Amino acid sequence: MFLPQARQGVMIRLAASAPVQGAQRARKSGPAGAPVLCVGQTTFRVRPLLPSSVVARASKQAAARGAGARMKSADRRQWVLADPASDNEETHPWDLAHAAADELGSRADFTEPDLLQRWETGVSERGSAAKPRAGQSSKVKTAVKSGASGSQDPDGFWPSHPDFAWHLGTSQLDRASKHAEMLPAPTIVHLDTGYDPRHLNKPPHVLREHEWDVLNKRNDATDPFNDGLGNQPGHGTGTIGILAGGVVARTPDGKPFGRPLGGAAHANIIPVRISDSVIHLWTSTMGAGLEYVNALWRGGVPVDVVSISMGGFPTQTWADEVARLCAAGIVVVAAAGNRVGPLPPYQMVWPARFPQVIAAVGVTADEEPYKSGLAFWKMEGCTGPREDMRHALAAYTPNIPWARWGSRTIIDLDGGGTSSATPQIAAAAAHYASVHRAALSTLSGPARVEAIRSALFRSAKAAALDSVGRGILRADDALDVPVVRASRAPRASEASSSIRPFRWPLVDDLFADAGRRAGMFALETLQVVESARPLIEMHQRLERSTGAARRKKSRELGGVLSVYPGSSRTLRRFLASRYRLTK
Repeated sequence: MFLPQARQGVMIRLAASAPVQGAQRARKSGPAGAPVLCVGQTTFRVRPLLPSSVVARASKQAAARGAGARMKSADRRQWVLADPASDNEETHPWDLAHAAADELGSRADFTEPDLLQRWETGVSERGSAAKPRAGQSSKVKTAVKSGASGSQDPDGFWPSHPDFAWHLGTSQLDRASKHAEMLPAPTIVHLDTGYDPRHLNKPPHVLREHEWDVLNKRNDATDPFNDGLGNQPGHGTGTIGILAGGVVARTPDGKPFGRPLGGAAHANIIPVRISDSVIHLWTSTMGAGLEYVNALWRGGVPVDVVSISMGGFPTQTWADEVARLCAAGIVVVAAAGNRVGPLPPYQMVWPARFPQVIAAVGVTADEEPYKSGLAFWKMEGCTGPREDMRHALAAYTPNIPWARWGSRTIIDLDGGGTSSATPQIAAAAAHYASVHRAALSTLSGPARVEAIRSALFRSAKAAALDSVGRGILRADDALDVPVVRASRAPRASEASSSIRPFRWPLVDDLFADAGRRAGMFALETLQVVESARPLIEMHQRLERSTGAARRKKSRELGGVLSVYPGSSRTLRRFLASRYRLTK
């Protein structure tokens, strides 16, 4: 969930005609002439999500490689971050955003909080020894003990497999790699907590000149392993190994292996560090990471796929950046998220929920959904709502190999979470982009994305939509699916508009007279609804109704939100002036 912090920032989408300096109020400036914004008693320093020097460096390095700079996006609106110079914890994050919008007027197209999104599960995406589940399939065996290697054994609660790197065969990534490895290498950007370049299972083709650390603003995505309270360092080392890890000579129990452990070991990999932890994520850092990918593409770097093994509540910043990636023809694969018992998130998280993204959900070694349904203490994958499962795809988790940060050789056998499924699907998308590059090059950006997604969906092993989406990954079968020009390729803008819940009756019924604030109110409403199971259930009942009953349920939800303590004062005041909570 997102919680107030000591220093809460504001994300500002400037109008097309407003430069960064347009955010300046009064004639003040911060360090090095940075513009400032005064909201009440709080002064904010305003800066772009990415330093201009980073964008210039991407273009310069691309030119050196012989790649011409691409045309800039038609969407000239720019996101900037307003950092507070002093504590402002007592103010609700959305009230700050509305106050900033008041100060900026027409210069701001949209404002939202720079939320710190926490998922306090107390569980990492690495398992621990436990008893097997009742009814576990007899065809799946417990993996061998790892012995003297020091590797963590498989999590006994979930099905496992006797073979090391078993997921490469069941997903067909090993066969797909053989078909693609002799072709020009695709490029995959990996957004995570960084990686350990000393581990022998790191990708063999990391483009070091392009890696980036958003947090420290440096050309080095090495994970410094900040293991403070709530952090989960080392996460990126595990996921990047699943994505494109190199040749491993022996299994953890000493048997010869001699093959790559990653799903796309031949691919060019660009690591981008956006967080210290998979459960501790800022709107601005994810936004900056996505904007960095867009900057690389505009500078001529041929990015094919983005792999994101983290997520949170929806934000307009993320939606805009995902829409730009789609417009560029870049496939985005994002983890659907994980939950533990009664704790949130209750459904898939964003950016996996955006309609242009492939949402990565999980299946176990016996090809059952990655859901226990019983143990409140055990992590499982998020799914739903049903309409968003139509762009979800399943890959294998848990108990797959996971490279351990800080060791040159140790590979644990308990990799889990939808974070482990995500890089498998990203690798498969990259293989398809490589094998079918000529045909894909004739399509527009959104049509290219849809062609790759369609091939993965059409070739997947069929399963229940509600549990695993469009099916279970079959990477090599996907290569046999010809490139199809969709009769209607989704517009790139749909990812951006999706978090303003236009498909909800809420916008028309609750915010019809909210003017320019309708989008902000709708986004906050979506965040609040997703944070509480009763509100989700209330909204689901609303969506199943029609006509007068639907309008009545919209008014009921408006009444609840008008007094709901998690809502901002601005939203509660707007709703309370129009709706009353009735028994």
